[in-house]
Amino acid sequence: MAPSASGGSSVLLLEDDLTLSALLEKFFDQWGWTVQSAGTVGEAQKMIAENTFDLVLSDYLLPDDNGLAIFDEIQKRSPLTKVMLMTGVQDMGVAASAFRKGAADLLPKPFRIQELEERIAAVMQRRTRSDDIVTQSLTEEVDWPRGIVGESLAIKKLVRLVKMVAKKDPPVMVTGESGTGKELVARAIHELSPRGDKTFVAINCGAIPENLLEDELFGHVRGAYTDAKSTRIGKLEEANGGTIFFDEIGEMKPTLQVKLLRVLEEHCFQRLGSNQSISVDFRVISATNADLRQRIEDGEFREDLFYRLNVVPIHVPPLRERASDIPLLANHFLDLFARQYGESRKSLEPESLKAICQHAWPGNIRELRNVIELGFILSGERESIRAEDLPTLDDQVGASVHGRQLDALLHLPEEGIDLNQVVSEVERNLICQSLERTGGNKGKAARLLFLKRTTLVEKLRRMNLLHEHS
Repeated sequence: MAPSASGGSSVLLLEDDLTLSALLEKFFDQWGWTVQSAGTVGEAQKMIAENTFDLVLSDYLLPDDNGLAIFDEIQKRSPLTKVMLMTGVQDMGVAASAFRKGAADLLPKPFRIQELEERIAAVMQRRTRSDDIVTQSLTEEVDWPRGIVGESLAIKKLVRLVKMVAKKDPPVMVTGESGTGKELVARAIHELSPRGDKTFVAINCGAIPENLLEDELFGHVRGAYTDAKSTRIGKLEEANGGTIFFDEIGEMKPTLQVKLLRVLEEHCFQRLGSNQSISVDFRVISATNADLRQRIEDGEFREDLFYRLNVVPIHVPPLRERASDIPLLANHFLDLFARQYGESRKSLEPESLKAICQHAWPGNIRELRNVIELGFILSGERESIRAEDLPTLDDQVGASVHGRQLDALLHLPEEGIDLNQVVSEVERNLICQSLERTGGNKGKAARLLFLKRTTLVEKLRRMNLLHEHS
């Protein structure tokens, strides 16, 4: 019985024997499956990162690695994908490792096509309880965690994982590019968990110097050091009973990693300057946009801490991999800013929507949010946001060169133009508009312009505008 290709099933063949690969391609094609092939683990990992497969049929011995190396990528990107390993290595250790990694079946080589058909049919018909939960979450209306927006398959799978993980208490490692919403995912896990009514404590390990980070985590007693005028409770103690979120955990220095590992193993710690142990019970969620495995190889991150934190990996896809969610996210932010600024809701004109849908969004959702907010501000009293209200998406520096200034730059007159003057006018106009829109709040205006508040104040001083906006 040939394995059914109901719903357009897809398979990734990972086999370096070209003859066998071609034969398997032919049979899967006859069964009505969509087939892609790879000859190395590296090629397969790239395909898994870019596509979703119902089945991966992989050889065990490959030129660059063994077939077990694909499981991490599958678990991170597509946890519902079934994996079958083919192997001529008769080794119980290999079999045990394969099933421990999550293999659905192990097919000894050589095999008959009829046997392959029967094995695949059995694997694809086998349903687990987690499969049922996933299917339900992808086909029915779901109760979305607060702040997570989207309808793409990628985001639905993410939400499904968040809900399943939230029910238990294992450490979670959230990975993804900067701006994808890793902290939002961490907060969703906390809020949906039995600890949801307790404290959620977030700490950015990359934003605080090592000596200050230790004090921030452990706290101190009075007299622990010269400036310790009073006892201070640290983040670890503050998170007791709830969840602690280590953002950019890869930036934590090795000396502090050792101390954190001990806390996680012993569930207690001491404040700086104290000999008294304090017991703690909290859930740990970490996040990073760094390759921690590479940092382990470089001696910058402890392997034992990595495995302690990476019990459940969750990968947040970049915005370019969930492009169908861009209009939904844009509308979400338009609603948000209408409430924030106490104004009527604005809409995106067709050209504006086209522009944001075509942009690559290297800064992901954070960049989209900033662009929509600035467009909301620059549209003024109008009810809709035009394309010219949006920053130049490929170059934030040229954010709002409007009208005469844009025409002058695009159609350089024979007598030339004073570029410095044009740029200064643009900068001055943007600063004034931002301050007007935020009611003179320099902090908010600086955020709209992607500046530090001190930088904005210095620009106002240089333009002799400080007294007008004091």
